[in-house]
Amino acid sequence: MDMRGRSVLVVEDDYLQAHEIGDFFRRTGATVLGPALTIGAAMKHAAVAEAAILDLDMAGRMVYPVAETLARRNVPFVFYTGRGRTDDLPAALRHVQIISKPVMPDALGDAFARLHDPQVDPWQDVERMLPMLRVWSRLLLKDPASADRLVERALYEAIAAVKRGEVPSGDRATWLFGKCTRVLERDGPEIMN
Repeated sequence: MDMRGRSVLVVEDDYLQAHEIGDFFRRTGATVLGPALTIGAAMKHAAVAEAAILDLDMAGRMVYPVAETLARRNVPFVFYTGRGRTDDLPAALRHVQIISKPVMPDALGDAFARLHDPQVDPWQDVERMLPMLRVWSRLLLKDPASADRLVERALYEAIAAVKRGEVPSGDRATWLFGKCTRVLERDGPEIMN
């Protein structure tokens, strides 16, 4: 399984983060709706999205109207946030997986400078790669525990492959997502139990 042909709504009010997330999902083969930088723009896409990643706090407004619209349509989505507190979520949305942004707000400038530095491969930074891998897996598998098992197995296989001397050729992200896809194809029923 991969994201080809799936419409993923990206809702993020920080332009640079929205751009990074959108690029990430395009690389997985998804069609990106947005990125939506406002709640209003997000609502225009909510009726057709097949999956979504939502920043909880959109310039001081909570993304709950978009989340509730997606939930009514049974669209899988995750919250992607830098907020320290998430215990104020409405009861109807407490089941939604929350992914913490990979960098602290005060380090965003450095993180994006590093991302766009041609001397640095941003996928070498596992702290940045892991949240995106979890989001991708969560959008494929509706059950958060199954998605995390998929990521765990893919990472174990990747580590074992590197120890055997298998070096990814080309883009490391594509290599790792390929591992994840093969694990899902091979072990899918076991992962989902």
